[in-house]
Amino acid sequence: TLQEPRPFGLCRGEFHVPDDFDDPLPEYLIMSYPVKYIF
Repeated sequence: TLQEPRPFGLCRGEFHVPDDFDDPLPEYLIMSYPVKYIF
């Protein structure tokens, strides 16, 4: 069934995206993933 699109800004003010959201992950966190997921 088709649904109406959700309105833009539906969750405005419910959560905050930090300024460093797009920063690279720290090395220790990258190294904690299995090798097959790194490349």
